[in-house]
Amino acid sequence: MYVDARINGQQGQRVSQHANGLCLAYGVAPQERWKRIIAYITDPQRVQVTPTGMGLEPPGSLPEFDESYNVVLAHPFFMHHVHRGLVPADRLDLMLANIRERWGAMLAAGATTIWEMWFGFASQCHGWAGTPTFDLSSNILGVMPIANGFERTLVAPQPVDLELARGKCPTPKGEIEVVWERDGDEFCLDVTAPDAIALDIALTTRAATVEVNEQTVWFNDAFHSNTAGVTSVEASPEGLRLLCPCGGTYHILAA
Repeated sequence: MYVDARINGQQGQRVSQHANGLCLAYGVAPQERWKRIIAYITDPQRVQVTPTGMGLEPPGSLPEFDESYNVVLAHPFFMHHVHRGLVPADRLDLMLANIRERWGAMLAAGATTIWEMWFGFASQCHGWAGTPTFDLSSNILGVMPIANGFERTLVAPQPVDLELARGKCPTPKGEIEVVWERDGDEFCLDVTAPDAIALDIALTTRAATVEVNEQTVWFNDAFHSNTAGVTSVEASPEGLRLLCPCGGTYHILAA
């Protein structure tokens, strides 16, 4: 693990999700360490919320923190960066589980806004706790800019354990709407984007057949010319990428 600090020249013991999440997100940690780090900082027996130093936690509610064993739990603001560390390690399953557990607890408590901290003693309507909106938009719907101002946009859905997702993502050029659903070996994806946005549509499966707007664009490991707006299909071990030089409406069926 990466500890938080050196104190008077001596390496400390305190381990946090914060430091290790950043080391994952920014490539400080070599890839061979990722699995061990993630297992340690997401171990529910180790992870523990700690005092904020501002008296925002319920009085007397926090157990003693053992620096030789426990891991500091990131509050909602910094959990954004922890999630950024899980993404390159392909642990979106843990990201979704964390959203369900921690933000789900707010919903279970009857919240209609998002809390600043995991407990409701601080602000109960706080923008910095909104990272699931980013996570679900950029990773689960899969909408991410790959050129300034979304002029070129990647749409790369990651279903994880979900069967269906739908949403709209605002951009300077207008909304991008994505709906996807999987049914057995079939994956259906609908993308609608402004004409000024070029799209790279990535499928995380090496489908045998891909149809776009009822036209075959990929079959027998080969690209097929079409009038649906797809100019090429790139294949890799991770799946297929459809290149569309302008927006519009694309109904994609991969099987």
